[in-house]
Formats: sequence, structure tokens, C-alpha cells
Amino acid sequence: MNIIKAILDNTSFDENVLSDLVLGKMCEKIPYLVKALQGSLTFAQAEKLKIALDNYQNFNTKIIQIEELIVKKSKPFKQSIDLICTCFAIKKTSACIILAEIGNDMT
Repeated sequence: MNIIKAILDNTSFDENVLSDLVLGKMCEKIPYLVKALQGSLTFAQAEKLKIALDNYQNFNTKIIQIEELIVKKSKPFKQSIDLICTCFAIKKTSACIILAEIGNDMT
């Protein structure tokens, strides 16, 4: 996302700029990214990229809203959700999904 935003800001990319933009394992690929990011976008390409970025952000907002709704609706089942979360590698969202599938009766 940082690179996309920088592209839209007409940033000129070199290793120093990219080291501030990338995280984790992408740091190992900075020399390749410098080569891949040479060139420029046309106005039409930039506009399409802005629309795609806006859609991505809208989807993320909707996902957050749905997750908040799930948390709100699952409050009456907190004890069951906490019990399911005691299983290895099961987080709250997964516990809610499991509970929705099997129901609250865990006998």
C-alpha cells in the first residue's frame, strides 16, 4: 500500500526511498523493486489505480463493520466462544464461525 500511494504521489524510487516504504521480507527485494518501479504512469492509469485503491479501502471498511456486527451479535455467547478459543490456534472470529455452525450446545 505504501508503494501504491507513493506511485500516485509521483515519487521517484531508489533504494533509500523503498527502504522507508517496505516491511518484512520485502526489504530483501528492494533491488528488484527499484527496477520494477522504473517508468511512469499515464493519467488514465493513475486514475484507474486511484479507483482500485478506493475500492480496496471501501472493502476494508465494510469488513471492519461486519466484524463489529459479529462481535455485537456474539456477546450472549461469550462463554461458549471463550471455551472454543481454548483450542489451539482458534481465535475469536473462528470461534464465532464454529459456534454458528455447530450451535451453542457443545455436549
